[in-house]
Amino acid sequence: MERREFVEDRPSWEREYGSYVSKLAFIGDQVSFMAAHAPLETEPLRVLDIGCAYGMHLRFLKQLNPRLELHGIEVARDAAEAAAAIAGGGRVHWQGCGDPFPLADGSVDVAYTFDMIEHVGDNASLDRMAREIGRVLAPRGVAFVETPNYNRRMQWLHRITGQGHMLRWDHRNLFGEGRLADLLSPHLRVEAVVHRGLWDPGPRIPLVRGIFSPRLYLSAHICAVCRVRG
Repeated sequence: MERREFVEDRPSWEREYGSYVSKLAFIGDQVSFMAAHAPLETEPLRVLDIGCAYGMHLRFLKQLNPRLELHGIEVARDAAEAAAAIAGGGRVHWQGCGDPFPLADGSVDVAYTFDMIEHVGDNASLDRMAREIGRVLAPRGVAFVETPNYNRRMQWLHRITGQGHMLRWDHRNLFGEGRLADLLSPHLRVEAVVHRGLWDPGPRIPLVRGIFSPRLYLSAHICAVCRVRG
């Protein structure tokens, strides 16, 4: 049911993503953040992309280090098929994020999901996803869960700057620092929730970022860095 509903809601999903080249800087920033916590550039790690879409991150990682074993999970069938062609020796599985991961316990060195959990309205599915990440993550592995920064301050600012549509759109679940940690901490050890990326307030209040950002954490995204509990 989760798969069918999601795909039917997104008939123009591929067009929304844009070209790979247009996303290179964005993807590169996310991969660089992960590489600061794991040797993605040099070691033959096993990597899992949860919500891999059309495989843009997998493509970037494959070019970064051909020794990586790349795997993905994706809810949209056409996207999963496209990503599978990119993954090479790894596998991309067509399934929802709340379904059991088809990977062995402790077999993944790096697991990540970027800009995905806000699209999932079912909290039980997200809890199962967090549990599965904890199950498949290797003892020395690391997981990254990044989502738009929708803490109370940012929700208020989205409304007063005319960006309130971002709180509705297809973002079914809104996360601040505490709620993101609460989602993951039953199954993973949350080392940090990091504020990432500059938030653009738009033309209504053009100076708000420059004046207040360092003090008020007006970031575009928050990312939880997690390890196996123990």
